[in-house]
Amino acid sequence: MLYKVNIYRDSNIESQHSVLVTDLDSEKGFNLYLRSSFKPFQLLPFVANGGIEEFGLDDSALAIFTSSHSGEEQHTDLLMSILKKFNIDEELLFCKPHWPLNAAYSSEMAAIGNQPSRIHNNCSGKHISMLLMCKLFGFSTDMYFDKNHKLQKLIFEYLSNIFHIKIDDIGIDGCSTPIPFLNSKIIVDSANQLSKGHGDNSLAWNKIIHAMKKNPYLVAGTGRFDSILMDKADGNLMAKVGAEGVILLQSDEKTIIMKALDGGRRGVELLASHFSKENNFITDYEFEIEKEVIYNKQNELVGHIEITK
Repeated sequence: MLYKVNIYRDSNIESQHSVLVTDLDSEKGFNLYLRSSFKPFQLLPFVANGGIEEFGLDDSALAIFTSSHSGEEQHTDLLMSILKKFNIDEELLFCKPHWPLNAAYSSEMAAIGNQPSRIHNNCSGKHISMLLMCKLFGFSTDMYFDKNHKLQKLIFEYLSNIFHIKIDDIGIDGCSTPIPFLNSKIIVDSANQLSKGHGDNSLAWNKIIHAMKKNPYLVAGTGRFDSILMDKADGNLMAKVGAEGVILLQSDEKTIIMKALDGGRRGVELLASHFSKENNFITDYEFEIEKEVIYNKQNELVGHIEITK
């Protein structure tokens, strides 16, 4: 389905966003890179094969492993404690340093002369989980991020069985780990089966989703859309944003993928907010991204949002 997110100023459309949507009722999907919305799936082999029990991890660790975090202390302190617990050198992480996505915290660091490290990279949780997977499965950590490494082959063989397709169209994500080009309908139907099925994969999936909903601000961070969405939905909705205008949503009854055709965030976040309110996951709350187009700087009502198919 193609949705139009219309931004009105007075009675005129000022901007329009096109967003592709696949849900359980969709007849067909579209091909996309899920980007960071794929992280819960990449974690499945670790959880289903006893990684949580083997390493004595809790829900907060699971949540941070799925994260695209903001590099705040709540994220870096937890990640550093995991590195220390398992004697993992931070330099083993292939993801390179960048300033925290939280601008205020970046400014605080810069003001006292601190520089970001690899742990501040928003994908460092995923990379640490992959290093732990290497320990779990007895693989070398050398080039663990390469699509030809035993770990990545295991992950894609594992997910090929879950999706009932051979995953062979693989690109490289922003943090240099492999990312597949997949059909959204296959992903949605598979995620739905995982949430409702039985067996190790279903149990693992629900552990991951529960951890994300329980720790929304570890999944992204202060002021971030998916964290706020999960928080305001009070544990009834999982949300995971990916780059290039992607978001994966799952409740007890619904699984949805949204993808902005222009790769921007505004259209897909406005549509996700609309969906959440339409389905009563959220009531009486306006996201900042909504306020920005409805009100001006003087808090005067100057526009509105319209969603059409």
